[in-house]
Amino acid sequence: MRKYLLNNPGKSLRVSPFNAPYKAWALVPFFILLSAAVGFTSGLLKYELIDSKMTAILPFTLFVFPALLEELFFRGVLIPRNVVDSGRKKTFKAIGLSTLAFVLWHPANALLLNGSAIPLFLDS
Repeated sequence: MRKYLLNNPGKSLRVSPFNAPYKAWALVPFFILLSAAVGFTSGLLKYELIDSKMTAILPFTLFVFPALLEELFFRGVLIPRNVVDSGRKKTFKAIGLSTLAFVLWHPANALLLNGSAIPLFLDS
């Protein structure tokens, strides 16, 4: 297990995203524009000043938990690093199971750990 964790998420933490191919970076502006358009038209995103004691550490906490820890677990642990070498079927299965776990985690997290997220994940 230790070897698996060092090989999968351990190696991913040592790889710079700036080594990605230029084709991948070309998609970033498109993703930002699409995300902003969907977010603002749906009401999920809105401009609002934050008045909280947590404001100063909010960018750090938003990076550490959702961005780093969730991705590390759902992508780095659940999807084996060399899954592509195992064939197409195993690759799709690993990605599908990881995605399903990722999707189910959010409402479960809202219900069990973070009640303030209930409107975001459970309101229709």
